[in-house]
Amino acid sequence: MLEKAFQDVYTKFKLHFYQNVFQRFATREATLTTVESFCMEGIMAMGEPTIAEFSRMMQISTPNAAYKIGSLVKKGYVEKIQSTTDRREYHLRPTQKYIDYYNISYSYLHTVVERARQRFTPEECAKLEQMLTIVSTELMPELDILYMTRVQKERFFNEEDYIRLKNSYVLTREKMAQAKPTMAVLHPLPRVNEIALDVDDDPRAAYFEQVQNGVYVRMALIMTLLGLADPKAPKEEN
Repeated sequence: MLEKAFQDVYTKFKLHFYQNVFQRFATREATLTTVESFCMEGIMAMGEPTIAEFSRMMQISTPNAAYKIGSLVKKGYVEKIQSTTDRREYHLRPTQKYIDYYNISYSYLHTVVERARQRFTPEECAKLEQMLTIVSTELMPELDILYMTRVQKERFFNEEDYIRLKNSYVLTREKMAQAKPTMAVLHPLPRVNEIALDVDDDPRAAYFEQVQNGVYVRMALIMTLLGLADPKAPKEEN
C-alpha cells in the first residue's frame, strides 16, 4: 500500500505538469524540446553554472553543451551573465520566460503543501517532513557526484518561503558519512551556508580544487588566444 501511495502521488504530480505543458504547446508558448527541458532542469539545479561546469555535470563535451546552450539563448530561456569577479567568465542564468515555465510544477507543489498544512496538524506535518527527509537522505549512498549550490532567493514567490527553506539543504559531516568514499562534492563558490565549514577537511570536498583548476584552464585559454608559449614547457630542439 505504501509503494502504491508513493506511486500515486508521484504520478499525479507528473500528470499535472504534463497537462499544463501541453496547454502551452496548444497556445505555442512552449518551444522546448525534451533534451532542452532536461538541460534547463540541470541549469536550474546547478544555480547559474558556466558552460564548462554544465558540460562536466551532464557528462557531455563542451562544444555539445555550447550548441545546446546557444539554442536555449536563441529561444529566450537562458541568458549569459558576465561574472562580477572574472570578466572573462560567463554564467548561465534562466530567464523570466523559463522561470514562468518552471513554476508550472513549483506552484502546484506549493498548493499541495498548503493543503497539507490545512488538513493535518502541525505535529503530523512535522512527522511527514521528517519521513521525507529520511527518504531523501538515504539517496546519498547512490551518488557519485554531489553538486551543491545556494538556495536562490530570487526563485521564490515570497520571502516567507525563502526564510523557511533557506537552511533546509545544508551539507554536513553527518550527511557525508552516508556517502560513497569516492563521491566528489562540487560547488561553483562562493558559498553562503549550504556547506558546513568542517566539510572542507573531507578529502571528497573537491570544490577548492575545482575553482583552482578553473583558473589554470582560463590561463591556458588566454595564452592560446594570444599565441603565447608556455615558459615552463620544454623547448623544441632545432
